Amino acid sequence: MDAQTQERAGAQSGSDRGVLVGEVRKNSRETIRLRLTEYEGHALADLRVWANATIPGDPATPTRKGVCFSRALLGDVIALLERAQEADHAQ
Repeated sequence: MDAQTQERAGAQSGSDRGVLVGEVRKNSRETIRLRLTEYEGHALADLRVWANATIPGDPATPTRKGVCFSRALLGDVIALLERAQEADHAQ
């Protein structure tokens, strides 16, 4: 099973592996979570939409909406997001 398939399987099973860096509320039903994970020795960053529980007391579950990438790319991704923020403020 490759890393992409493993991440999809994890998303479907509700797995909460890794270290939660933080989350941002997307809307009343979803949050965006950033987790640092590992798969087969590869250090990964997982930025994913999680569906809030519909039954009180149940945990939130990860969805397929998101991206998982090498932590080595974090600096580049952060720079890209900062450029997007600057472009948004310039409008």
